[in-house]
Amino acid sequence: FDAVKVNWMNVLPNTLKMAATDKDEEEFVKTLKKLVGQLQDGHGFVDYGIRNRFIPPITLDRIEGKIVVTYIAKPIEGLHLGDSILSVNGQPIEQVFREKGELVSAATEQWKRFRILSDLLAGQKDELVQLEIEPWQKLGQKSRISLKCETRVDPNYGLSSINDKQNPKVSEIE
Repeated sequence: FDAVKVNWMNVLPNTLKMAATDKDEEEFVKTLKKLVGQLQDGHGFVDYGIRNRFIPPITLDRIEGKIVVTYIAKPIEGLHLGDSILSVNGQPIEQVFREKGELVSAATEQWKRFRILSDLLAGQKDELVQLEIEPWQKLGQKSRISLKCETRVDPNYGLSSINDKQNPKVSEIE
């Protein structure tokens, strides 16, 4: 704990107070994730409910300061590679990114960004995620789209089967 610049003598009592007053399991898990997130260690995470987490069949990345669609597992009307995500369920994308970031423990910014992006649109099975997007073909214009959370998130660091399909393994080197 000495490597991280956090005043644990303040953090622990504050976190215990928050945990004691959390109204339900979801808030309690979020409180635990915020505590673990302050460890700044990629080995730390709260494995609660991840087996029941699903994501839409797309992958995102941060490109030139924007959250951009970089892979689509199957055709989705109104969504294209390169489209920027502006909001998720009515919340600005940067706010969602920042809030998810508070729940992720990572030693490097790259691992933290990967973990956040992997979980950015996660929800329960068949839950609809409402996105406001800026199509790359029509910069400056906005459109709305609903995506279904249908791809199970793997409990191993939040990776999904989408990542395997996007980056197929090399089967033979010639």
